[in-house]
Amino acid sequence: PMQGWAQRKQAEVQQLLISRDVDTADLPVRLKAHALTRGGLLSSDLRCAAWPVMLGIDPSKITRRKGVRVNPYTEQIRKDVDRSLWHFTTPATREAKVQELYKMLNCIFATHPELHYVQGFHDIASVLLVVCGYDVGLAVLDRLVTTHLRAWLSVTMDPIRNILDKLYPLLQRVDPTLVASFRKMELPSFFALSWLLTWFAHTFEDLAVLSRFFDVFIASDPVMPLYMCASFVLHLRPALEKAELDQCTIHAFFTNAAQQFRLDDEGSDHPLLEGLITDSLRLYDQHPPPSLHFSKEVTRLTSEPGREPSPLPGASATYYREALYSMSFVLFAVAVLVANEVMKNA
Repeated sequence: PMQGWAQRKQAEVQQLLISRDVDTADLPVRLKAHALTRGGLLSSDLRCAAWPVMLGIDPSKITRRKGVRVNPYTEQIRKDVDRSLWHFTTPATREAKVQELYKMLNCIFATHPELHYVQGFHDIASVLLVVCGYDVGLAVLDRLVTTHLRAWLSVTMDPIRNILDKLYPLLQRVDPTLVASFRKMELPSFFALSWLLTWFAHTFEDLAVLSRFFDVFIASDPVMPLYMCASFVLHLRPALEKAELDQCTIHAFFTNAAQQFRLDDEGSDHPLLEGLITDSLRLYDQHPPPSLHFSKEVTRLTSEPGREPSPLPGASATYYREALYSMSFVLFAVAVLVANEVMKNA
C-alpha cells in the first residue's frame, strides 16, 4: 500500500486532473511541480493522464493511428524493436508490445520526415509505450520529438555531441579532482552517451525508476538529462575512488551501479534515487544552460518554437541572472573594442 505522503500527493494530482476550477494555462505548471518533487507522479495511471497535459496535449483529442507507415528507417526500426522490451514485458505480452512499438516508431518518422532516427530512441519509446499504452504513448512521443528530443534526432550527431561535451565542464565546477582522474585515465565523456540518447532507459532496467526519470525530463528543460548524467557520476564518486577502472571497465561499472536503483512498488520512493534527482535540479539551478555556452544549434533545437528556453518551475532567478550577466559581458567587451578604435583614430 502507498505511504501516507504518497496517498496525499496522489489525491492532489487526481484533483488537479479532474478539477474545472484550475486555470488551463496553470495546470501544466502545477503538474510539473508535482513531477519534480518526492515520488514524482507516483503511478503509471497518473503519468498516463498527466504527461500529455504537461506537454500541452489535449487528452480528449488523442485518437488511434493505425497501420505501419513505411519510412526510410523502417528496416533499422525493426532490428532495434526485435531486441527491445525484455525487461518490461512477460513472454505472454512481449510480442504484442513489440508490434505496437514497431508501429509507434514508424508512425513518428513517417509523420516527421525531417527527423533522423538514432539507435537508442526506441528505448525512450518503449518506456512511454509501457507506461501510457499505445495511443497516449504515441501522442506523448509525437510531442517530445518536436520539443525535448529535437536535438536527439537532428540530421547529424553534432547537437548531442555538443551537449555531451559539456559533461566534464559541468563536473569541473563541482568536483575538479574527479574530472582530473577521468582525464588521467584518458577517459572521454563518451561513456555517458547512451544515458543521454536513451534518457537512461538503456542502462536502468527498473520501470518505476525510469518512469521517475521521465517525470523529471518531461517537466524540465530539454538538456536536463545532462545534469542527471553529472549527478549520477557524482553520486558514485566514493565507489569510483575505490575501483581501479579504465576505458574497458568503466561502462560495466556504471551499468552495475544502476541496478542499485530499484523501487519496490508504485507510490514508494528511494532515497538514492530522490537524492540523485534533487542534486540534478540543484545543479541546473546553480549552473543553468546559458552558463555552459551550448552551440547555437543546440540552443535553437532545445528551445520551444518561438520561445527562449525557460527555467524549471519554481527555479530561482539564477537562470536569468546568468543570462543577463553573459549579455552584459558581451556588451562591455564590444564597448571596449569600439572605444579602442575611437582612440586609435583620434
